[in-house]
This record gives sequence, C-alpha cells and structure tokens, in this order.
Amino acid sequence: LMPAFRAARAVTSLGASAFSQAVLAEFIAGGHLARHVRRQNVEYERRGRLLRDLLLEHLGPRVTVGPLTGGMHLTIRIDSGLDDVELARRASERGVFLHPLSGECVARTDLRGFILGFGMTPCDSMPEAVRVIAEIMPTDTA
Repeated sequence: LMPAFRAARAVTSLGASAFSQAVLAEFIAGGHLARHVRRQNVEYERRGRLLRDLLLEHLGPRVTVGPLTGGMHLTIRIDSGLDDVELARRASERGVFLHPLSGECVARTDLRGFILGFGMTPCDSMPEAVRVIAEIMPTDTA
C-alpha cells in the first residue's frame, strides 16, 4: 500500500521541504517576521482610521461605526429595518463589495450592517468606495 499512499500524499499535499522549513525558522529567529508584523499593524491601523473617518464624514448618523480593534475589518451597523443583503448587492453592482452583517448573527436577528475589510484596500480607493456606500444608503434612517 505504500506506493498508493505516497501517490495520494503527493497529490493532496504540497508539504514543506526541510530546506524551506529551515529558512522560515531562521527568518523567524532573526526577528524578521516580528518586524514585518509590526509594520503591517501600523499600516492596518492607518487604513482603519482613514476608513472610519470617511464613513463618519460621509454617512454620519445613518450608520454606527464599530470600534477599531487592531484587525483588518471594521463593522458598521445600519437601521434594522434595512435589507443589508440587498444593499450589498447594489454596492457590488458598482464595484464595492460589502459583507452583510445579518448573515453572521446567530443570536440576534435584528442586526443589520456590513463587515468592511480594509487589509487589501489601498487608501486612495477608500473615498470612492465610501461614496458608493453613501449613495446606496437611504438618507431617511438613523
């Protein structure tokens, strides 16, 4: 059975060679990974603050902006009477992809809003994306 198991493993697992593992271990031991993570944390914090500020500026009382917690996502809550799935569909037609919050809520079915990822979003494209969100959001909600 050994040839069959070797063939199955070769097809299902890319694995990591001993050489690759040694290089990665040296990279981590040399502090390079920690430096990279620190730099990225600073960048993600900058992007998150920019996105939060743009949302507050352009959407004001129409949304409740969640706290920045050190990750690469920000949540915004909208009026519970709105359909966040439909709003996400409308935004996607304009090239802005929103993840509806309602699909992630198990205990509370009244929460509506979006999870906004900013880790891969360049800062210079955020104003346009927020403008699209503001345009699809009804203006007569709190």
